[in-house]
Amino acid sequence: MAPVQAEISNDDVSISSAIMPVPDWSYDDSDILDWTPQVLVENQYTLPASARTITMEICGGDHTQAATCPTSQVLKESSAQSPNLNSKGSAGDSAIVSFYSFLWFIDSEDISTYAGEFTIMFHFSAEDNNPSNDHLRYKVVIMDDLIDLIVNDHDVDTSTVYNSNSAIPANLDVRSRSWPVAQSFSTDWSMHMVDSLVAESEDCVLWEKNHTGQGNMEGTGELIIHTATHYNTTSSMYYSPFEIDVIITNTTSRIFGNIAVSGTLLDAIHTVEVVATLNGTELYTETWDFMGDGSFPSTAYNTEFENGTICFSAKLTVDDIEVAQDSRLIDNVNGTFSSRSVPLADIVAPHAGTFEVRAWVNGTFLDSNYQNDAIAFNIIVNDTTDVWIREVVPARGAPNYVQQGGQYLSKFPYGEQSIRVVSGNIGWVTVSARMEINLYDLSTGDYAAGPYTCNSTLTPGEEMVCDFDFSSTGLFTLNASISTTDGHTDAFPSDNWFEQAIIVDFGAINPTVANPTPADVFETGEEILAVAAVDPQAPMPLNFTWRMNFMEVLGYGQVANFTMPMGEWQLTLYVEDGAGNLEIAMQSIRILNRVEFSESPHIVSGVAVSTYSMELEFESPDLPPPGVFYPTAYNRDKEPLVMFNMSMESPYGVDISVDSIDAS
Repeated sequence: MAPVQAEISNDDVSISSAIMPVPDWSYDDSDILDWTPQVLVENQYTLPASARTITMEICGGDHTQAATCPTSQVLKESSAQSPNLNSKGSAGDSAIVSFYSFLWFIDSEDISTYAGEFTIMFHFSAEDNNPSNDHLRYKVVIMDDLIDLIVNDHDVDTSTVYNSNSAIPANLDVRSRSWPVAQSFSTDWSMHMVDSLVAESEDCVLWEKNHTGQGNMEGTGELIIHTATHYNTTSSMYYSPFEIDVIITNTTSRIFGNIAVSGTLLDAIHTVEVVATLNGTELYTETWDFMGDGSFPSTAYNTEFENGTICFSAKLTVDDIEVAQDSRLIDNVNGTFSSRSVPLADIVAPHAGTFEVRAWVNGTFLDSNYQNDAIAFNIIVNDTTDVWIREVVPARGAPNYVQQGGQYLSKFPYGEQSIRVVSGNIGWVTVSARMEINLYDLSTGDYAAGPYTCNSTLTPGEEMVCDFDFSSTGLFTLNASISTTDGHTDAFPSDNWFEQAIIVDFGAINPTVANPTPADVFETGEEILAVAAVDPQAPMPLNFTWRMNFMEVLGYGQVANFTMPMGEWQLTLYVEDGAGNLEIAMQSIRILNRVEFSESPHIVSGVAVSTYSMELEFESPDLPPPGVFYPTAYNRDKEPLVMFNMSMESPYGVDISVDSIDAS
């Protein structure tokens, strides 16, 4: 079933606003060529509204008080159809109605002759149930040569959190139309508080009823006496000079909520909101306004309540508070341009908070359209100081826990790079900080070691990593703390320290030969890079000794370079900690002997590889004996032409193993 449609005479559709031309706007005579008049229509009724005709009139002069344009002054007429509209409050209850774009004064040979003040009128051709919103009339000005400064944008990063009393460089993106040569103007900004709450206060009392068993003075019943237990009043003053106080007083049968404003701003509208609660449940809310005139208004609430905790809270709000402003004179800007960066005076917030910054160009009387001179944006200013300790972990190796004495202890390596503390700045100001750790005997609480410290200057979001050596073994309570050293007060000191039970012992070394690997093969005279690896939590420092077959010393250090003679050996790594604990690792290694040879004209080049000393034995070539079959040659479709023997022999007359012989 289709919805009921109201007749035009019974419904209420309004011409809410004009989109083009903009009301009370000044235009250059060339702008009107691009006009496409538009208005917004809205259904004000709870039933759908029918389509209707809208007429437009444009006439010379100010005729905003007339019902229609005088016939003799009409310069342009047009009409358009609005669509059907859905009921108010639903999608499709409004629409933008556009008229055909047109060249103004199409019959005129020179449109520039039309300048001055003009009236734009829009009318519904048939009035509905509420004729007062069926018409829209306003003025525009058309100029031969429009002078106008327009603010397009700004370049302040509104996603950044700023600090108070720090300069924020800022520029406006400005458009100009025919700005005169040698005519200066200014760029201005003002800063306003976004949160209108400037002060609040609360007072509470515990209200109890006591039955006396005696008649009251009126003779109407029992005398009941109330007792009151007062709590401390809390008051917050967020911005000077605003202040408000709540004080609860009482008699034997009543309590009084006294609200006093003791700080106001001249010529500003102040609003006081008072909320009364019983055991946390709101009973009522009242508000009252006053204009700041130097006096200090107050009021009292005389009320009777049930037993329980009774609280009065009061909030003082002021809608628009300017906290800062500045201006800058601009010279040497003239002509017509679509975009140019024009500097503002540095924006400086006097204190922390969220602010609306209003920036504009001030072209005095020459600027025809002041409505496009300004732009507004919000900035956040935060001066909170907050440093913290994010974690305390072993400086080497992964965190590990040991159960001992009924509790879990975090295990830390002995010696160099034992304890790592990661701390940082999670506040909004740059701060100089000192990180410190101290250790105490876990069983007695006696001081054991420290303080170990490191210092740094941290920007917001920055962290510092501090590694500390610790050359004692045992069970300890580790206490780490961070504090500011430049006078800043940490707003959240609860995360400025970290404490845990730890164990420090020598631990296993677990050495391995990381390089060379078992598959590596070297030749005599080739330098070998030897690298030792140990357990991440091995005690430091360590002494490293490299030996050949447990005997001959090849080198020292975790990384060493050396050569070895030909043969197959055991590369032996000795690792010893500061307590004399020794652990050994081994790696098999082959060192090959490479002999290059040639025997012209029969052998051009060749090489033999072995782990033994050797030399080439070459017998003179012979012709192949007749009647002997050679399968290898036959398979290659060849016949042997000459034969010779070559071999590698030990110069010492011992048997040797030759890895390979390659000759050509």
